[in-house]
Amino acid sequence: MRKKHVLLFLLLCVLAGCERPDEEAAEVEEPPEQAARTRGVVHLDQDAQAAIGIVTGKVTTSPQQEMWERLGWLVVPPGQQSVVKAAATGFYLPAIGESKMTVGTAVSQDAPLGSLQIFLSPQEAAQLVVAKEEADLVMNQALVSQRLAEQQLEKLERGGSTSIVAGKRLLELKEIIERNRVAYKEAQEKLPFLPSEPYADSLNLKSVPVKSPLTGLISTMHVVPRQLVVQGDPLWTIEDWSTLWIKVPIFEGDLPGIPHENPAYAVLPGTLSVEQVERVMHPQPTEPGRRTVDIYYRLKNPRGQLRPGQSLLMEIPHGKTEMQATIPRSALIWDGMGNAWVYLQIDPEHFRRQMVETGPGDAETISIMRGLKQGETIVTSGVQSLYGEEFKSDLQAEDDD
Repeated sequence: MRKKHVLLFLLLCVLAGCERPDEEAAEVEEPPEQAARTRGVVHLDQDAQAAIGIVTGKVTTSPQQEMWERLGWLVVPPGQQSVVKAAATGFYLPAIGESKMTVGTAVSQDAPLGSLQIFLSPQEAAQLVVAKEEADLVMNQALVSQRLAEQQLEKLERGGSTSIVAGKRLLELKEIIERNRVAYKEAQEKLPFLPSEPYADSLNLKSVPVKSPLTGLISTMHVVPRQLVVQGDPLWTIEDWSTLWIKVPIFEGDLPGIPHENPAYAVLPGTLSVEQVERVMHPQPTEPGRRTVDIYYRLKNPRGQLRPGQSLLMEIPHGKTEMQATIPRSALIWDGMGNAWVYLQIDPEHFRRQMVETGPGDAETISIMRGLKQGETIVTSGVQSLYGEEFKSDLQAEDDD
């Protein structure tokens, strides 16, 4: 009898245990509103929509140029890069206040970059001493000859002789005086570039200043302070990045189909910002064995946030125009997988997230290849806030955990 009671009790416990998971499942069942959100539908009343700035609009159509997606690279335009080279052999000395000049330093045109302290070999020093002595000799001889000629000229003029011989002598003396003046001046002009007396063991000549040929940034440094450089050695590479070119390789057979007058669009690296760029007529021949030719577009870079060598996604016009669904770029939202979405208004208080395939566009609008039709109502402003509302419950659940 006792065993029957025990078996009956165990049977009841087993039955109770089997029913318990169903009860727990009923307790954790998702509410209808949350289940709808997981399917990409968000419910917001009119007040909530106004609070987060929801604005809706109709999907329209507009003629869109057929576009190709190509990869381009930023390059420095011709004439906006300069390699500063040493004008003489010597030691580089930084300009006052420019001792910390390095890669990325901004410089202005004709700004002092430093100077070159001329280095002389023993043979060059000896040659300069000889040249200095010759210049001094020429100057002294010119002064003596000029003084003697002036004395003779003065006597002839004071004597008042009017003979032909005296007149010819006057002209000769005046010529001698003028030649000596020229010789003295020429020799004197050499002195700033020659050593001065008394001569020391090492001759110190006047430094040669080095200035920036253009306004830009130092992109490469080839020299450090007190370094000895030879005439013609590169010192710095200076580049102007205020405007860059985008180089895009195109198959030579496709080149005639790209209109010159139509702008292209560049997606800036690291952002979703799109810039309209104009074609640069910079024709280049096709290299043998290479079936592509480079075309160029001009891109302004006033803040210097872009760098030569960066790649950009380009949308290049090609072919004829066709009518396509068009929406504002503000209506798009991108997920972490690179997919584009919009919010389609189902009724005045419900919005469904809809995946779309984007096409070409401009800085303000973008065409939709698939996912939308003309006349449908979508959210054009407040998309980020609506996206947050859709996943708000998930974030709260994570915080509770």
